[in-house]
Amino acid sequence: MSRTLWIIAEDENDVAILRQILLKMGLTIHIRAYPRGQTPGIGLLARSLTKWLHDIHHDARWKEGDCIAVLHDLDSTIPDHRPLVKQIQDICEREGMVRLSADDEIESWLLADGGISTFLGIKTQTWDGKTEVKQTLEALLRKKKMVYRSRDRERLIEKLDGTAVQRSPSLKQPIQNLQAADCLPKGV
Repeated sequence: MSRTLWIIAEDENDVAILRQILLKMGLTIHIRAYPRGQTPGIGLLARSLTKWLHDIHHDARWKEGDCIAVLHDLDSTIPDHRPLVKQIQDICEREGMVRLSADDEIESWLLADGGISTFLGIKTQTWDGKTEVKQTLEALLRKKKMVYRSRDRERLIEKLDGTAVQRSPSLKQPIQNLQAADCLPKGV
């Protein structure tokens, strides 16, 4: 059976990053971003998560055996986001969804990747828990005359080599959670 991994995310671009990471790790699975064409942010994600879960279960493309995961940044340095993150966590636990949370931002997964580090000319290291990771990435990209949006972001994530999972506990744990929930193909 061909399984689909539905990812409810605060930003559709984050789904593209996760898709490329999984692909580079040799984990090929069909991924559907939800909601499409929106960048809801963490507030709308928290408020709409239960409704979106319901919508997915009633989508004509939903099949028994598909998985649903929620992808978001922890944003621990933003006090207003803590209750939203807790609300998302509670809903995921209650509804049996896998929660994928980047510490502190998903860009920490990018900067921990050997391919990205080499491309940007920086030391490969753990970026989990560091603040202003997105701003650091944007500054490094400016040095290469690139911006962190649209085509340049796509060109950047093509540089991923799938090694961030070795340095990023906030990536390793979600991968393990997806595997434990039988949402990913076996073999890696």
